[in-house]
Amino acid sequence: MKQVTKENLEEFLNYYHGFHDSYITDINYDIKTSNIVMFIDVFWSGEPKILENKTYETNKTHLKMVFSGVEKCNVKEIFSWDYITEAFIKYIKLDNIEYICFSDDEVNPNVYIVSDDVSYEEITKEDNEIIFVHDRISRIYDYAKEIYENLKDTCELGYFNKHLIKVNNSFIEQPYYMPVISMQDRGDICFNFDDVSYEFYLTRENLQKYLEELIEKYADKLSVYTSANCDVDLYFVGDNFSDVNKKLEEYEKSEIMGITIDANDFDDKKIVDNFLDLVNLFKEENHE
Repeated sequence: MKQVTKENLEEFLNYYHGFHDSYITDINYDIKTSNIVMFIDVFWSGEPKILENKTYETNKTHLKMVFSGVEKCNVKEIFSWDYITEAFIKYIKLDNIEYICFSDDEVNPNVYIVSDDVSYEEITKEDNEIIFVHDRISRIYDYAKEIYENLKDTCELGYFNKHLIKVNNSFIEQPYYMPVISMQDRGDICFNFDDVSYEFYLTRENLQKYLEELIEKYADKLSVYTSANCDVDLYFVGDNFSDVNKKLEEYEKSEIMGITIDANDFDDKKIVDNFLDLVNLFKEENHE
């Protein structure tokens, strides 16, 4: 990989035209090594060619940037395809120590990174896709192990396939293995390619005991379904207890019902506590 330095910074910015009209497609932050890997679809690179109709032919490039020794970073929201009008890259000093600063906008950045070093390389679209999939799955595995280490006295970590994942509004089966933390008959923490969630099965009669509390606590995160047909949700955001309870009354008391609670936006600092709250909610239940 090539390194960005004081000597070549201006040349680097000129060659990639300040990342004008480019998109950040993914950001991976490895907390343990204080490294951030960012992928950018650069719209302009090198010297554009002038076509016969007097318009410019762009040289689109897939760029991988690695920020090492991250001192500060701020990403306003989880996003895909973050548009860059013009990137801001400059050497700055913090407490008399020199760092290189990157942001996707000088005035109102969505992405702001201050690090010791920045290196980069151009990659093919195929390389980018392989790197993306590898990094995403590696992060999911690391995340599952981290949560397991905090909960291992009350759970088991396993790897299973055949989970359902929603693609283009349709559910398809994942043939590859993903982590599952089993909470000893009090539900599972499931890690899919696109999300992490808490899942629990119990009878319709027992579900009704907890339904009002579930809706109150997890109104925008909850799914309710039968074990026989898990892709048909019986709860929609805005439904109250009576709405859902009426639907449940159509099933036998012994019918096995499932709930899933989306955990994607659980605060990382409190995620273990959030899962323990769910486990404790069902501590007296055994769905078998």
